Amino acid sequence: MTTIAQPSVQSLIIEMRFNGQTLSTGTAFVVNGRTGPLLITNRHNVTGRHQETDQPLSKTGGIPNEIVVVHNSKRALGEWVGIVEPILDANDNPLWIEHPVLARKPIL
Repeated sequence: MTTIAQPSVQSLIIEMRFNGQTLSTGTAFVVNGRTGPLLITNRHNVTGRHQETDQPLSKTGGIPNEIVVVHNSKRALGEWVGIVEPILDANDNPLWIEHPVLARKPIL
């Protein structure tokens, strides 16, 4: 029987940013993958775009290049720590892996 770690069933707050400027907030959760922990969230959080129209979701037109993941602190219950994670490389290529079936659909 596989044991499920409690943190993997708890959602985490995430904040999508462009160069430190907050664009939106959402939720995610962490699972252990073959190569280490993976952050799982909806595609629109990392793309900053509507799934069907591909239009920017932020009123500013900004597209996120980093996510702040708010984790539970190891020091105290109710204490939170925000960790900034880049989601684009130096050439603006995505650092995430998309679901093979649910990835971006072509706009008709």
